[in-house]
Formats: sequence, C-alpha cells, structure tokens
Amino acid sequence: VVLEYIPKYGQRLADEVRKWGAWIKQEAEKELAEFYPKDPDGATPIAYLWARTIRCEGPGCGAEVPLMRSLWLAKKAKRSVALRIVPKSEDRRVDFEIIENAKASEERPGTVKRGSATCPCCGYTTPVASVRKQFQARRGGAADARLFCVVTTRADEQGRFYRLPTDRDIAAVNNAKEELERRKQAHQGALSLVPDEPLPPQGTLGFRVQLYGMEQWGDLFTPRQALALTTLARLVEKVGKNLLEQTDAGFAEAVQTGLALAVSRCANQFCSLSKWNSGRELVDGVFARQALPILWDFGELNLFGRTDGVWLGALEWILAVVSSCPQTGEGQATLASATHHPLPDDSAQCVFTDPPYYDAVPYADLSDFFFVWLKRTIPMFGNSMCLSPKDEECIVDEIKGKDKAYFINSMRQAMAEARRVVSPSGVGIVVFAHKSTAGWEAQLQAMVDAGWTMTGSWPIDTEMGSRLRAMNSAALASSVHLVCRPRENPDGSLQEKKIGDWRDVLAELPQRIHDWMPRLAEEGVVGADAIFACLGPALEVFSRYSRVEKASGEAVTLGEYLEHVWAAVSKEALSMIFKDPDTAGL
Repeated sequence: VVLEYIPKYGQRLADEVRKWGAWIKQEAEKELAEFYPKDPDGATPIAYLWARTIRCEGPGCGAEVPLMRSLWLAKKAKRSVALRIVPKSEDRRVDFEIIENAKASEERPGTVKRGSATCPCCGYTTPVASVRKQFQARRGGAADARLFCVVTTRADEQGRFYRLPTDRDIAAVNNAKEELERRKQAHQGALSLVPDEPLPPQGTLGFRVQLYGMEQWGDLFTPRQALALTTLARLVEKVGKNLLEQTDAGFAEAVQTGLALAVSRCANQFCSLSKWNSGRELVDGVFARQALPILWDFGELNLFGRTDGVWLGALEWILAVVSSCPQTGEGQATLASATHHPLPDDSAQCVFTDPPYYDAVPYADLSDFFFVWLKRTIPMFGNSMCLSPKDEECIVDEIKGKDKAYFINSMRQAMAEARRVVSPSGVGIVVFAHKSTAGWEAQLQAMVDAGWTMTGSWPIDTEMGSRLRAMNSAALASSVHLVCRPRENPDGSLQEKKIGDWRDVLAELPQRIHDWMPRLAEEGVVGADAIFACLGPALEVFSRYSRVEKASGEAVTLGEYLEHVWAAVSKEALSMIFKDPDTAGL
C-alpha cells in the first residue's frame, strides 16, 4: 500500500476508499443495527463489559463466579465509578450494583488473582488448574460470558455513563448468536465463515490462551463480534467484485486492500482479548503488547456506537496514511527470504532491516490473528496457504526447537545475504531492541560473522509512551539503529585475513566510549538507551577485524569482548556523575 498503491493512485485511492467505506457502513448498519439497540431514553451503548465465568467448586456451593481483575469501571482524578458485588447464595449467582463517586483511594480487587478464582458467595478459591479445566470444555468461555455492565453516551451530555444490563441487552446478544449460526449453516465457500484455522501449539512463545481451551482463531471472538467481522469482511469482498466490473484490476485490488486493513483494525478491538481501560474509559486493542495472554474480563465495542462509528474510525486511520505518505516515487514490494535474496551482488547502496528481536516476539504466529481475516477479504491471499509460513522464521522459540544457535545461524545467513547485495561503499542499518544482553550478543555475533563492521549506533524513539510495557517498566524507549559497513576488499570480496591484536583493541575501547557518551548526553540520550547506543562505536573497534587474537593466538569471542564493553560503559557513566570514581571493585 505504502510503496506501490499510494504513489501510483494517490488521491484517487483515498477518494474511493472513503466512498466505499461509507457504503460498507450503510450496508453493515442495515444488517446489524438490531443487534446493537439504542436505549429507550435515547442513550447509545458504546461498549459492553463482559466477564468469563466458572462454577465455584467449593463444597455445596456451585455458584456462577464472574472472573474480574478489578471492580473499577472509571478511575480518574475527577470521576470514579465502581461495581459492588452482591452475593446471591440461594440463587447460586451474584448480582452487581454501580457505585457513583466511589472513593479512588479504596482498593477494589476482583474475583480472580493469578488464575485462581474466589467465590463471593462462599469464599472458596478454585485453583488455577480447575479454572483452566472448566474453560477447556467451553473453548475459552467467550461465547457464554457474563455481561455485567453497559457503557453509554448521551447526545446532550458529555462523558460516559454506566448501567447494568437489561433483558433487552441479553436478547440482542442471543439474537446475534442465532443469526451467526444461521449464516454458518448457509455459508458456502472454500474458507469457513468464522476462522477455524488452528492456533499455534500450546507453549508457543507469547501464547497462553490454548491452556483455556481456545484451539481455533475463531475462539477468540464472541458470537456478536464474529458476526460483525464476518459481515464487514463479506462487504469488503463484495466491493472488490463491484470494482472489477468498473475499473482495472490493479486499482480494484488497491481499494479492496485499503478496506481490508480497516477490517484488521476492527478485529484488533472486536475480540474477547480487548481490555476495558478504566483510566481512559475505552476499549484497548488486543495488541497492547505483542502477545496473546488470557483476559478474564473484556470490553466489546458497539460497531455503531460513536458518532463516527468504530468502522469509520478505523477507516480514518487508513485514509490518514494515504494522505500523509508521498504520492510520488513508486517503489516495489517483493516477498522473498532474507537468506536467499533475489537482488544481484553489490546492487544496493543501502540495506535497512528491522530483524526479529531474538525471543521477544512470536511474529509469524501473531500475524495470523490478522491473516485469517485478510484471507477472507483480499483475493490475492485466497486459499493458497492455511496460515502464514513459519518453518524458516528466525526467532528463538524452544517449543519449535529453535534455540540460540538456530537464531545466530539463520541471522548470519540473512546478514551475509545483505552484505552480498550492498555495494562495498554502501551502508547497512539494523534496528534492534532487546532487554537482555543475550539477545544483543546473538544479533551482534551474527552480524560480525557475516562480515559487517559496526561504525555507529543511534537510539531513535519508536515506542508510544502509552504502550503497556512502557507504563511500569524500564523497557527501552527507543530502538537502537546500528550503522554498519561491509568488511570487504575493494573488489567486493570479504576480508578474511585481517587479524586484530587483543591488547590494541582493549587499549582503544575506553577512549571510544569516553568520546561517545558525552555526545549522547548532549543529545538527551540517557539511561538504557545510552548504554546500548555505545555498542556501535565499541563494536567498530572489534568488528573491523575478521578475527581478534590474544598473544597466545587464541581467538577472542564476542561475548568476552562485550563484558569489557559493559565494564567500560559503566565506568564512563559513573565518571560523568561522580568525580574520579573508584571503579576497581566493579
């Protein structure tokens, strides 16, 4: 979209995406409005708050226990709203009351902690193993969760309003469930209506939902969410067919792809893993972080709740990209393996890559969250594959037998291909961020082995300050951009006989760090960013050689050198804070 469609079609693409996006809203509203009814007083529900439930396993109890992390609905400086649980032991259930102006200082813990659920009726705590077992029989429990609150807005008043669910709300949910089943029975096609593609194996990096019985991607969605998404997907597909009758295939595909990306944005929020954020009073998307853990209580958006609607809101993001990207200089996007690149030798002046971050993110498995919907909206994907390819993915994931050695070997091949493609006078940029030195060592080892010399490193702000991981942790605020040059002879062949002396390398290292850290401080680069930003200059000293040897002829490993790098960085950092620090004992 960015490299090819926007430069080629420009404003025409934006106009068509906007026009057909409005048509999809109208058609979807005709089909789905009855499942999102407005209140009798004119208020509009914008979100429905749900909790997965279990049956209490306490002696003689058996009450339905809604699993909730917290009882707060809104928790702001000037406004706080909370729930109160009202046990109904005789009915084996609980009811709720809404408390306006609740004291923000009060703790309002929910019913679940570390996967174990405590019953409000009898006080018995059902252990996590039993909780999982109950959900496994119900495929995660999204389809029979408990609706405990409805969030509304009013045309003549600002803010959010909270009320308990009514029989009308429950009826709309049940009707949506019945309508989805009718559509499933009537559906024809190679692909199922609701994605039935399998989730990755239990234990896969970043995934925990399989422990609770979720086995297919469709299990992540409630029936009403699935009904909304399948409706949008079908309408986008219909737009593509209409456009093929009116215009050329390339432009039709461009418009359909833009609309499909809006469906992806909706899927990120129309999911039983989307959290209600009591601080901001809105539903967060699934990917607040790059993982799919279980979520006990979740928020369901009303597709037509806001003034612009969730669908049009998603569409505006797509249109904003089209408007802000350059509409000149058409590029080319090609799918290829990084270890077997189609470009010829020395053909590029710059190779820029943001490679996998060791064991931090299960990229391919997470991409299937969107891919199963893209298959149902974009013809180019069709039925060519069940899910995205993963066999050659360069990550560390023990469940798949991919260890540190596999990562280094695969990354070495990829980085060697990058060096082959770039000209001897060219430059390489590798974007990397990882919280462990092991992750850094693996990436850097692959680059050194592949014949790259690191010449600089710059931290560039790439993370949103509101990211979940950034809120209460010391995670990197930036991604470090490693600048490197091919360690090659003028004819393009790899320098393989340039041997460095360990004593000379160690003598040069402290001065390089001493020259670099004050410059980082002047640029406002501090903390963990500054530590890792020293890697470029430090590694230039080491990586300019094909091999660094001690006086005995023994080769120095990158790991051993990095220990000296961290020590030199620590010493320089202390010297910038304290005058003449004694670092002998560090």
